Amino acid sequence: MNLMHRYSCVKAVLAGHDHKGGYSIDSHGVRHRVLEAALECPPGTDAFGSVYVYDDRISLVGTDRMANTDMHFDHQ
Repeated sequence: MNLMHRYSCVKAVLAGHDHKGGYSIDSHGVRHRVLEAALECPPGTDAFGSVYVYDDRISLVGTDRMANTDMHFDHQ
């Protein structure tokens, strides 16, 4: 975490996996999105998504088990 917090340009961290997924904002304002585990998918379903990067946010558009997430941030 110290490495990420050294740089003000770090706005978000995507990591995987946690079986239920997760999202939080730490004390430095960095958004953390832990992706859902594909292992937990029922047969015939998926857990993947597409990431879209904009000036003011990062959007994860998920399929099936993976939740959609919009991570908004302020310009600095």
